[in-house]
Amino acid sequence: MVLQLEKQYPADIGVISAFFLNYVKLNSGEALYLGANEPHAYLYGECIECMATSDNVVRAGLTPKLRDIQTLCSMLTYKQVINSCMYVLHLKNIYVCEFALFFV
Repeated sequence: MVLQLEKQYPADIGVISAFFLNYVKLNSGEALYLGANEPHAYLYGECIECMATSDNVVRAGLTPKLRDIQTLCSMLTYKQVINSCMYVLHLKNIYVCEFALFFV
């Protein structure tokens, strides 16, 4: 994956994130929940990302868009948690804290 990222984002320091982020492949109809201030990236495919209206997007790499590394480093939780993600598999309706996603 690192070689693929390096080809897609040459000389981007974000390529090394592949060594400390979990690699998760979702199939159609699957969902993944991450709490606020948790670093994440989606590499390819189509997805819907639901965020609270007060959340801000802060980027540090793997993007041609504006990066704010200092702000990102100050807001991360830096917690190491086993199974910090919640998977919701093939449900018609998904409820997570303040969000509800209904498939039509």
